[in-house]
Amino acid sequence: MAITRSQIAKQLLANGGRIGLKGGADASMADFGSPTTPGVSAGRTGPGPNVSAGGASFNDLGPAPDRKDRQRNKEEFETGVGISNLERLENEGVSKVNFPGVLGLGLNVLAPLRNISLKKNIDRYKRTTTGPYTLEGLKSTCNL
Repeated sequence: MAITRSQIAKQLLANGGRIGLKGGADASMADFGSPTTPGVSAGRTGPGPNVSAGGASFNDLGPAPDRKDRQRNKEEFETGVGISNLERLENEGVSKVNFPGVLGLGLNVLAPLRNISLKKNIDRYKRTTTGPYTLEGLKSTCNL
């Protein structure tokens, strides 16, 4: 006798056969055999799942980062990106200009002089400020 897709799905969910669906936010707490916990919805027993960006989990995820931690992580990330962008600009110099006509040709011919000016601006920026040295800091200091 053939079984329907819904019967297969029910069996898979009951046995935890589908990755990522066992322990989902809508899973029946009684199925997991946990003791009754106050504060759980009526008709459900056991602790509720820990729902985060990765989905639901019954493992202890620990405390979520607070606002200060998230802000500090964001600033550290942006500083790291700014440092790498400044290093790349310092190593590669100004890029080729794709303007058509005489203007683009003139800017590309003057690229070595523009690179010298850029290096001097970066050196002055590093002498007059304290780190971390970022591309945004260079732009604000040299009015670029």
